[in-house]
Amino acid sequence: TPPSCYYRKNKEGDVQLAWKHDPHSTSSNVMEASVPLFSAAELAPTYHDGGINRVLGCPHYARSCKLRHPTSGRLYTCRLCCEQDREMATKDKDSPLDRYEVKEILCMICGALQPAGKHCVNPECASEGKPFARYSCGICNFYDN
Repeated sequence: TPPSCYYRKNKEGDVQLAWKHDPHSTSSNVMEASVPLFSAAELAPTYHDGGINRVLGCPHYARSCKLRHPTSGRLYTCRLCCEQDREMATKDKDSPLDRYEVKEILCMICGALQPAGKHCVNPECASEGKPFARYSCGICNFYDN
């Protein structure tokens, strides 16, 4: 399944829309734009509080984005969630998630895959430019409320 939309940096370093899902189109240009595909579980929002108060994040951190693993391309809410998946015997094993190497993140509010940053670049996102978390580090891609 593709993300709702895909933003990439162009040669000049500016972020631009590379692909957007069109629900009214019968054809898909996913392959033309090299849009990554994910499982439904990867794209689904996760919750810091188990969904009780609908606080986005995971058991470890409150945040509204997921990190794209720099090697496998899978989405994880945090490096500790990746580590938990690595410990499961039935799962394909990913390498440890190195936050310093993360280049893309997924907004859990609108589903936009985009270059790592402090807030969603999708102008149609309901977050209205609010940061993914109260604290974020652009060097190590750490996000937490």
